Amino acid sequence: MKSHCIWLGKILFSLLILSPLPLFLLIDDSLQNHSPTEKAPYVHWGGLDPHSEIYISWETEHPTGSYIQYGPDVENLEFSYNNISETFLHHGKLLSLAADTRYYYQIVDTEGHPQSVVQTFKTAPLPGTSFNITLIADTQQAMGIGHYETTAKSLANLQDTDFVIDAGDICQVPDDQKTWDYFFQLSAKYTSKFPLITVPGNHDGDDVNGLYTDYFTQSHPNGRYYAFNWSNVQFVMAEIADGGDVPKGVPSNDAHYAWLNETLEQGLAQDYRVLVLHRSVLFSIGEDEDLKKNLIPVIEKYNVSLVIYGHTHCYERFYFQNHTYLCLGGGAGLQNSIMRTSEYSQIQALGPFYSQLEFSPSGIVLTTVSSLGDIIDRVEFLKEGSQLIPLVSESGPNGGM
Repeated sequence: MKSHCIWLGKILFSLLILSPLPLFLLIDDSLQNHSPTEKAPYVHWGGLDPHSEIYISWETEHPTGSYIQYGPDVENLEFSYNNISETFLHHGKLLSLAADTRYYYQIVDTEGHPQSVVQTFKTAPLPGTSFNITLIADTQQAMGIGHYETTAKSLANLQDTDFVIDAGDICQVPDDQKTWDYFFQLSAKYTSKFPLITVPGNHDGDDVNGLYTDYFTQSHPNGRYYAFNWSNVQFVMAEIADGGDVPKGVPSNDAHYAWLNETLEQGLAQDYRVLVLHRSVLFSIGEDEDLKKNLIPVIEKYNVSLVIYGHTHCYERFYFQNHTYLCLGGGAGLQNSIMRTSEYSQIQALGPFYSQLEFSPSGIVLTTVSSLGDIIDRVEFLKEGSQLIPLVSESGPNGGM
């Protein structure tokens, strides 16, 4: 009888320990299943010139015809883009915009009734203009709802960023509609005032007809990669999401590497070149030697100023052969435990965060901030000729590990 009581007690104890997990997953499933299919308008420009062109996209629950009313005066949205074909997912391509201009816009139905609040975006500034941007990565909701809502709220409180970059793994399952609905529901907290610029991650799928391309359009005939200039900075948005995107000798990869070389060569006229991809080039818990072998010579040949990626779920900054690499995988997902430190690693941190880059003719300032507002890392890069030299950095209570 005593052994039966002990056995029963062990079962009850195990159930007590495990019960929070299924409860949490049930809450997670409920939140994502009940996210609205409608998506508030958001601005992006994959493959366009943001000095004069942008996309505005939105989704409706039922097929509807819509208009975009827009203009530089919030009290007088004098221009109109007609998208009257009845559909669910709408993409409006605005052309002939004025550079270095703040615009306001609103979606209205065919009878003139507002379908959104008035939102805003800025076109690319003139060369030599100082500006800043915000960066996140790995915003997928993996093994629970994650902390992307906290990250999105932090971004919504920003006042002075020109656009937000998400460096891939936007969602956990590429063809799971409910996860995309949930992502856009949370992202609407900040996309009402900041464009969202993306590259695909390994969890976003490699199908050019998939949901990633549905929402962010296919920007290049051979793949989901593109580049644009903002002030004196060239941003190169590469499609290196998983191991299949790395090896040379594959026709699609060879076309991508050729594009990457040609594009970076064109960018040599700019003060800075920023390369954004998803797959980690350097990270302390292991490295992709094939990616390093193929990509680092390109980075060094064209003197890339900053290399930005996610994939590894942590914050880590490297200085390797006179170039800075940033791993920004703290947007939402479970964090990787860092078991060792690379000799090139400058700082490591775990937990939710976002990063900001301030660009000026004299250099770049990187600031990485936790969801609580604590500074994890801050470093100034001084431009000396063609080189970008990191000065002494500051790290807060969450940095340095």
